Amino acid sequence: MKQCPRCKELIGDTLEVCPMCKTEFTPKQLEEMKRARETAEFQAFLREKARLNDFKKKRKIMSILLLADLGFLFLSPLMFLGIEGSVGMYIGFSMIGVFVAVMIGAIVFGVASGGAFCPYCGRTLFRNYGDHCASCGKKLF
Repeated sequence: MKQCPRCKELIGDTLEVCPMCKTEFTPKQLEEMKRARETAEFQAFLREKARLNDFKKKRKIMSILLLADLGFLFLSPLMFLGIEGSVGMYIGFSMIGVFVAVMIGAIVFGVASGGAFCPYCGRTLFRNYGDHCASCGKKLF
């Protein structure tokens, strides 16, 4: 991968024209990009990008768990409609227990994997509104 000098997008090594900004690279620019790719700064950039992608995956897993949990919450009353007596209450309370278990599982996964913390400042994102950290203001996604 190399970085376009004009739009700063990562593009393939074999491309001679940036697909984003349509900049044509001269042989001199291609050689400079090859050297820049080997620098420590560029390697640090790639590591940071990989770390943020990993963070996004963890947040996506947390979101899926929490959405599944809401599904259990909304389906639990429907599961025991029409069932008389203690059997209906048992099924209803079981579904509420599943709801609580999945909620705790999502929170534990978020804390254990690091998906519940800002990758820049390390503060918790439980009060995060949108795609920016509420503490440091940096873009997360």
